[in-house]
Amino acid sequence: MIWSLHLVISILPIWGLTYLIMMYYNRHLELTHRAHYDKVTDLPNRDLFLETLTSTRTKAHQTQSRFAILYIDLDGFKPVNDQLGHSCGDDVLALVGKRLLKCVRQSDMVARIGGDEFAVILSRIGQTEDAQRVAEKIRQLIKTPYMLADKVAHVSCSIGCAVYPDQSDNLDELIDLADQRMYDDKRAHKSLKLTHDTDARSESGNQNTAKDTASHSSTSA
Repeated sequence: MIWSLHLVISILPIWGLTYLIMMYYNRHLELTHRAHYDKVTDLPNRDLFLETLTSTRTKAHQTQSRFAILYIDLDGFKPVNDQLGHSCGDDVLALVGKRLLKCVRQSDMVARIGGDEFAVILSRIGQTEDAQRVAEKIRQLIKTPYMLADKVAHVSCSIGCAVYPDQSDNLDELIDLADQRMYDDKRAHKSLKLTHDTDARSESGNQNTAKDTASHSSTSA
């Protein structure tokens, strides 16, 4: 009995120190994760994206290979937040993140860099067309309806692409180019939608005019 008590007393300080070390280590991991990952999607945040982009550029320079940056901005996300609520908005963002991961390889990176903005690093691509194919795959998957608890949300996306080193070997220039092309894509979609709406109103107006004319002719007869 006395021997057992001495054994417990001798082990307790070591166990206590180990426990404190593990608590500190786990807390450190938690804080590191919070600092580098988005809490809604659990994707890398802007800081980690930029760190990874720098290392990707270094590797690409060493291996004389290509990589691409995709900037992605959700279209129609604000109405989801306004009409369905921010909780549903967060659910959509999380689902968007999962869909983006399905479109890339494990060696690539998907990050959330802003409110409804995402970015992708496609490492070691063979040619520019490879990035364009991934962008189209993303575009099609993102616009698929989002089935929430008792609601359905609809969003689409605008995408800008820049390829290293074909379009620039400077990271700031690549980011600016991808960002600019994303907004060009968004403007093109808005212009196309405006044209479509105008054509639809014009067709509807012509049909109404034809009906009125036919009705008037019938009355006159």
